[in-house]
Amino acid sequence: MSGWGSSSNGRCRWTTKEPGSIAATELLVLVENRLIVELKAVEHVLGIHQAQLLTYMKLAGIPTGLLINFNVAVLKDGLHRFVR
Repeated sequence: MSGWGSSSNGRCRWTTKEPGSIAATELLVLVENRLIVELKAVEHVLGIHQAQLLTYMKLAGIPTGLLINFNVAVLKDGLHRFVR
């Protein structure tokens, strides 16, 4: 990714509404602090997969997410873009 700042397997920390509570999760790829890329290889993308990415986006304050499922015959069928 020449010319693009990216971080793979970056750690993201945030606090929840509960006082003193800190949550942490792994982000697969964070690009330019503007895009989260979540990679999957599943039979079907389920609502839980979409909710997971949307939660990462919301908690990290990242406006755009891309969910890529590699378990498809044609890759474009496995691309799902989300914007908050």
